[in-house]
Amino acid sequence: MSLPRTLSGRRRWLFAGLAGNGLLQAAMAFAMAGLVRHVFDGYLRVTQPLPSGGLALPAISLALVALATAWLRWRETFDAERLGQDYVLEVRRLLMMHLTQLSIRAQGRSARGSTFLRFVGDLTALRQWLSLGLAKLSVAGVMVPGILLILASMSLLLAGVVVTILALAALLARTIGGSLEDAVRASRRRRSQLAANINEKLTHMAVVQVSGRGRRERNRLFGQSERLVEAMLARARVVGTLRGLAQLTAALASAGALIAGVIEVQAGQMTAGAVVAAMSVVGLMVAPIRDLGRVSEYWHAAKVAREKLQSTLERGPIVRNHPQARPLKPGAGQVEFQHVTLEGVLSDVNLRAEAGARILLCGDNGSGKSALLSLLPRMGDAEGGRILIDGEDVAMATLGSLRRAIGVVSPEHALLRGSLRWNLTYRAPQADEAQLQAVMTLCGVDRLVADLPDGLKTLVGDANFGLSTGQRRRVMLARALLGSPRLLILDEADANIDPDTLEIFGKVLAQFRGTVFMVSQRPELQSHATSIWNFAGGQVQAAAVVAPGMSMGSAFSRGLSV
Repeated sequence: MSLPRTLSGRRRWLFAGLAGNGLLQAAMAFAMAGLVRHVFDGYLRVTQPLPSGGLALPAISLALVALATAWLRWRETFDAERLGQDYVLEVRRLLMMHLTQLSIRAQGRSARGSTFLRFVGDLTALRQWLSLGLAKLSVAGVMVPGILLILASMSLLLAGVVVTILALAALLARTIGGSLEDAVRASRRRRSQLAANINEKLTHMAVVQVSGRGRRERNRLFGQSERLVEAMLARARVVGTLRGLAQLTAALASAGALIAGVIEVQAGQMTAGAVVAAMSVVGLMVAPIRDLGRVSEYWHAAKVAREKLQSTLERGPIVRNHPQARPLKPGAGQVEFQHVTLEGVLSDVNLRAEAGARILLCGDNGSGKSALLSLLPRMGDAEGGRILIDGEDVAMATLGSLRRAIGVVSPEHALLRGSLRWNLTYRAPQADEAQLQAVMTLCGVDRLVADLPDGLKTLVGDANFGLSTGQRRRVMLARALLGSPRLLILDEADANIDPDTLEIFGKVLAQFRGTVFMVSQRPELQSHATSIWNFAGGQVQAAAVVAPGMSMGSAFSRGLSV
């Protein structure tokens, strides 16, 4: 997946419109020069009285030209912003689409701070390049040559002086700009490191506090902040030099034009009115020259941002619909794993779960339990083998229908910022009020809502502040059950919950009609298992059916195959 072309579709027309805007501004400069010259040469002759009507007509004409120029500048700013925002909107959608398709393993390899920086800093850099860099370049690229032609029509000497100053300034800016990219990369790297650290510490502040490492983390933050300040100041030195050079260029162009004009007047090649007109035209170049002074800054920042965004879009593997994917057909919830392999995690797993079974997955951390369960809703794809749900290959099912068929409860799948109602209906927004009430009652969420002043409108903030672990887990369970999934995955869902919530999980296991896969250390839930799969080193070392009243130890000792 690649970044979209900068100038495509509507943006191509916006860019052309900006170039046309520059041409019109050059025309206004020509009109302004003609009017100024006419006023000075035609009305400042002391031996000749002012004509009837005085300066009314020239004044009105100058005012109209000024208004037209002001409107063109407004339109330039508006269209430039549209150009940048249109591109950023397309990139943001593309980036979000890629991240939502990224496998869970690939997501874990990327720091959240860096990903956040893509959406904020990098997209801002792209917008600035288009709105304040490329757009200004298109306008100035037409307007400045047009003004130089106007100056050349007045005096070749005057135009030559201005062109020489602009050319020397451009060469000097190119030389100085060579160090800007290094400064941009350094400041961006420091900002990314600081953002990642702040994001991690804010997310896990309780760990910092309970470990008594507050001073150490403050010192680390201060150190990173100081290095960021140094990098930003180094960047500011280069940027400030370029901006100062632009200002100096504008001033020298005005001074050069004035001196050249005086020489031409003394030589009888120009009138005083023509010199004043030339100065007014050169004055109209000041703003475009200042804008051009920042183009290099925006270009280098955007170049680095594009590289980082492209690297994100190339990260994989991603999970997407097969071209011939079809919605998953209704079924009871039978699951088969056929020779499933995932490099470094699972090796040739062959298992079968009958519809309505309660499968308990056992094994040490890292043995492959959660990895296998993540393949069911295609949070990642197996590198070998097939997974069938009610006889259908999950790889050939549309992601939407597949994930609606599977409810997942895990401490990793936290509640989101928003109201309780929004969280409860997040995976099944089409559920009606009766379904919502039934699920809330089953999961004990109705009692929770009754105790909250704002009920279902209660906002769940950062880290779900205000709700206990058990209360959050009840809401997660209700969220997973809404929409009547045929499979339910409980991956350490009972960790650190209170007895009342544990009892609710047991009630759900007793009433749920579909198939359940659970990873649990709690005997209260383990007792509901009808089959046990024991993992070690990415393989199933033992699989057994649990007969009614049989303990897990007895089941494995008998070695009953699933």
